[in-house]
Amino acid sequence: MIDSAEKLKRVLEYERKLYIKGGVFSEFKLRVISDSNYLLWHYVKMLRKTEYYYNIGNKLLYEFYQRRKNKEGAKLGISIFHNCFEEGLKLHHYGSIIVNSHARIGKNAQLHGNNCIGNKGEDKMFEAPNIGDNLDLGVGASILGGIRIASNVTVGANSVVIKDCLDEGNVLIGIPAKPRR
Repeated sequence: MIDSAEKLKRVLEYERKLYIKGGVFSEFKLRVISDSNYLLWHYVKMLRKTEYYYNIGNKLLYEFYQRRKNKEGAKLGISIFHNCFEEGLKLHHYGSIIVNSHARIGKNAQLHGNNCIGNKGEDKMFEAPNIGDNLDLGVGASILGGIRIASNVTVGANSVVIKDCLDEGNVLIGIPAKPRR
């Protein structure tokens, strides 16, 4: 949870390096050409600022950054609620990334695009995944329901995880996803 200016600065510096290789000139160049890494970085930056202002109780700036994040997300096809991810969020592609507001994901998560981390439907609206650190979610993969996923888990492309995986370091593949041994 980002609840201090120092932590916000540290998280932004860390995550910027995940998207932007190089200094200020590199970032400016990527911004001018609307490079996907810059666009994704800008969305994550708005997400982190939304989290910070929400957590410190600054309603005005929270609403401002929430609106900016939502506008960017609508353009990119991304809908991530604040305070779902710990630091180190890396989005590899934009387009159809949806994360339920009740989901909790640890540090250094990677989402490769066309992903859903959410509930199983209207009657289970508040049951969302709780996921450890170092998640690697392949293209088209989904994690659904009130399940728990251990740290260092990789979910293969187009897999659908609907059951707990409490063993660290597993690779989950298939529909429904099962550990690959």
